[in-house]
Amino acid sequence: MDAPLEVIHDLQDLLTFTGLQAEVIFSNERDVDIIPKNSNKGEATAYLQELLQAQLDATIICGGSGNDISLFQQPSAGIIVANAQTELLWWYYKTHYPWHFLAHYPGAAGILEGLIYFNILPFPNSWRAMGYAPP
Repeated sequence: MDAPLEVIHDLQDLLTFTGLQAEVIFSNERDVDIIPKNSNKGEATAYLQELLQAQLDATIICGGSGNDISLFQQPSAGIIVANAQTELLWWYYKTHYPWHFLAHYPGAAGILEGLIYFNILPFPNSWRAMGYAPP
């Protein structure tokens, strides 16, 4: 994985040298996204929060891909699923922001786990008290 990361850095340097305002995002140990500078998922989320006048604590970021890192750089709560790609997990362990939750479950189950962690959904054992019971 070191060689591809060196290539990604070289590509970013080459784009910068040529004057192109672009960002190179490497994910899934094989995918390369080249997008205009400041037009990543995090910037889009910040724009929507401002446009909709949504409070930061009313937004929860969820993801599992390397190209989701810009989302998690926003100051909103975040859920990283257990089957997240290596790039996002590496970033999470390096930064370890306290407003992010690394789920134990993959995919949608991890998102549900995170929503319970952030008290958005009630804990499953309390569902019975709310009138939900298995048939």
